[in-house]
Amino acid sequence: MDISWHDLRKKHQELSNQLLSPSLDYATRQDAQREHSRLSVLLEKQQIIEKFMHELQSAQQEADQAQDAQLKELFEQEIIELRDKLAQARQNLDLILYPPDPLDDRSVFLEIRAGTGGQEAALFAADLTKMYTNYALSKGWQVSLADMSETDLG
Repeated sequence: MDISWHDLRKKHQELSNQLLSPSLDYATRQDAQREHSRLSVLLEKQQIIEKFMHELQSAQQEADQAQDAQLKELFEQEIIELRDKLAQARQNLDLILYPPDPLDDRSVFLEIRAGTGGQEAALFAADLTKMYTNYALSKGWQVSLADMSETDLG
């Protein structure tokens, strides 16, 4: 996903200006505050990443120019630490950009009924049950059958 940070900063500033307006109705203000808050967090995380990238670039330049072996070693250690911090900051930004779905840990109850159609509808319902069960098992999900009514064909 390619993010235009310039556009996000512009939108953040527009929302800031909009929130200063006393004539803003309650619902619009609430939505604007929510979006402003979300953008503030994103932009703050991006600023941290930019800071680490600048520090990393400076440390790499200093390491390249260093004549003393001990000084060069210190810069190399700083570069390693900055890379770790940069990776952590990017991971934090990714968690904000792509948060886990709050419904991921929820259970699902699926009911399949044969409906009208007699034996063929019952066979189709059985095939659907097998299909969903196999899919869930392939994803590593736990499957339990609560109740089942069998026909003459099984």
